[in-house]
Amino acid sequence: MIRRSLLLCGLVLTLAAAPAAAQGFLSATVGRAMGGLMNPADLSAGGSLGFWSKKSLGVEGDLGFVRNIAGPKSLNARTICVDVLFGPRIKKGAWRPFGLIGGGLLGAVTQVSDVFQFSSSKVENHFALQAGGGVDGRLMKHLGVRIDVRYVRDLNFIASPSLVKPFFIRFGAGLAFRF
Repeated sequence: MIRRSLLLCGLVLTLAAAPAAAQGFLSATVGRAMGGLMNPADLSAGGSLGFWSKKSLGVEGDLGFVRNIAGPKSLNARTICVDVLFGPRIKKGAWRPFGLIGGGLLGAVTQVSDVFQFSSSKVENHFALQAGGGVDGRLMKHLGVRIDVRYVRDLNFIASPSLVKPFFIRFGAGLAFRF
């Protein structure tokens, strides 16, 4: 099941190959996370690889990590999502606002070293929805900044009457490399 999901994500990114005029990007962000699954706000990090088309649409693959989702020295969360980006292309100015919506996997990992393990007894994966937005800023031709906010919801708990609030919000800021 997880392999099929990862293959599907890879297939979507491959088939949505960027036209020659598209702008590819690789970004890394660091920030905080808070919300339903979180006790206190804690460290979050993320990385995205994607592209913007000539128009106002784009696609990205996002890998996110949130430390201690249920309190000190507890589980960590890992997200792997494919998102559709949308936002106006501003001719003048160095900033581009954007929104995003997508889905993928939310996994609870016990150790940071387990973040890249997608199928093991140490990792439990659930389907997740991710939505958010932010702004991309250009500093130089191939270097910029990215600030974003992402709402991540665990879809396994939508119909659950439990007191668990199956979501968190990830804030991040970092560098974006354009190619």
